[in-house]
Amino acid sequence: MLVQGGRKALQRADGTAGDDGARTALARADWPAALSEDLLAFSIDASVLQRVGDELRFTHQLLQESLAADVLLSAARSHSRPARDFWLTQNGWARSGWEVVAEIAAEACAGDTPAQIGLIRWLAETAPKVATDIWNHAGQPALPAELLAATKAQWLPRMTDVAAEPEPEARMAIGCWLGALDLDDRAGTGLTPDGLPDIDWVVIDDPRPFVYQEGTHLPLPAFAIARYPVTNRQWQAFVDDGGYLDDRWWEGLAAKLEPCAPSTSQPTSPRERVSWYEAVAFCRWLADRSERDVRLPMETEWERAARGVDGQPYPWGDEWRSKPCNCLEAKLPAPALVGLFPNGRTNGDAAGGRGIEDLAGNVQEWCLNEFRFPSRTQLEGAARRVLRGGSGMTEIERCRGDSRDGRQAGLRGDFIGFRVAVSVRRSKG
Repeated sequence: MLVQGGRKALQRADGTAGDDGARTALARADWPAALSEDLLAFSIDASVLQRVGDELRFTHQLLQESLAADVLLSAARSHSRPARDFWLTQNGWARSGWEVVAEIAAEACAGDTPAQIGLIRWLAETAPKVATDIWNHAGQPALPAELLAATKAQWLPRMTDVAAEPEPEARMAIGCWLGALDLDDRAGTGLTPDGLPDIDWVVIDDPRPFVYQEGTHLPLPAFAIARYPVTNRQWQAFVDDGGYLDDRWWEGLAAKLEPCAPSTSQPTSPRERVSWYEAVAFCRWLADRSERDVRLPMETEWERAARGVDGQPYPWGDEWRSKPCNCLEAKLPAPALVGLFPNGRTNGDAAGGRGIEDLAGNVQEWCLNEFRFPSRTQLEGAARRVLRGGSGMTEIERCRGDSRDGRQAGLRGDFIGFRVAVSVRRSKG
């Protein structure tokens, strides 16, 4: 068996293997230029290399990785071979054994920033996850504007295109690459020019009764709800503006917490590890700064957005389908970037909330009201509050639009976040 890492990588680069399956080989044309006759003779005497005709065979893993790195770097510099020869386009997010080799290649051109950028450029065309790792490994060198524009044009549309990138891991890898370079600028995920959260509001203005918890609920006053949960980038604006220091945002709440770090630093991942108290403080801050009555959604509003008028079990319809949202089935290690599973209500209408994302899975979302007594929406007290929507750590059933959960208001969890809502005037006619 070939071991992982350089041996497997070099065998794949050359397409050959030793007689017993444990060795790899390079044809004469692929020998690195740095391999002089003296070094070759020394390596043969030390039993590190074996020369058989015009083939160079070896079993020493570190040397194999170094030689494989030369092959990789040569291809990147000359563009004689595309990166897809080493990482297939359809699984450039998956580990292949070339990751360590790519790091060695980056180290080999340490101090030569143009060479490192050339390697990153070449990798980014096929393997954005590896490009992210190498960019970090190289010390995050500044990338040219034309490279940033090209990689954004190539990958941003694919990040949420399930047909082009059916595997969630692939879309997540793309998003991490774009997020690292601050290229994910989708509406509703970042900040406005004045530094406030850019909330992409979806208005639900529908005078019809609707199905709620398998009964019929009277029509709701018109309201707007955020297309996405609040992201890390949006939450940080609250923190940077003294959100934890200004007592106005915490007045009357049963607890005031100290800041804590999210489980992931991706700027467009939903901000999780947020208690109900902190979510309320954020809403108060944003209401003041935006001069709108921003608040947490009431549970009835949340379910109306998720299930429509007819009470369908999932935002996309009646039936469960494979990997439609970030739940246990998706097997992602952290909350996914918002909108990575585009599953907004495709059957919505002008009154019904089409395009509201992540209502199933990813992070559970705080609602305004108490769990045991849903009509209570006051901010005082320490009663359990409602969580909706399931998360990346829950099973399928918990992602249904009618599934309810209630937790202590001070709870912070790796998959607990929130989105915001506002009341709006009902349209005439």
